Amino acid sequence: MADFGITPTQIAQIVADWRELGDEIVRTRLPDPPTTATSRTVAAAAIASTKAAAVSSADGLRLVALADALDRFNGLSQESDSASAAAIGDVTRDNVR
Repeated sequence: MADFGITPTQIAQIVADWRELGDEIVRTRLPDPPTTATSRTVAAAAIASTKAAAVSSADGLRLVALADALDRFNGLSQESDSASAAAIGDVTRDNVR
């Protein structure tokens, strides 16, 4: 088990899932709102539809950005772990105290 309780492979799968879902959210299109308000209810539905479309698109983009950040974290963590392991190996091998 990794120090964080999750392996790099598991993190990579989360990244892939978040990217896929974020892209799917962005691609999802809500029906166009009515252009003529025949009542206050229809007008309110049109406003809600327009705002929902903007919010869902922003949420999808945010999820993709989170995936990118997690991917960077995963790469940096693996590099840092490798460097630390190498340094520990050097100290152990050289019997440095």
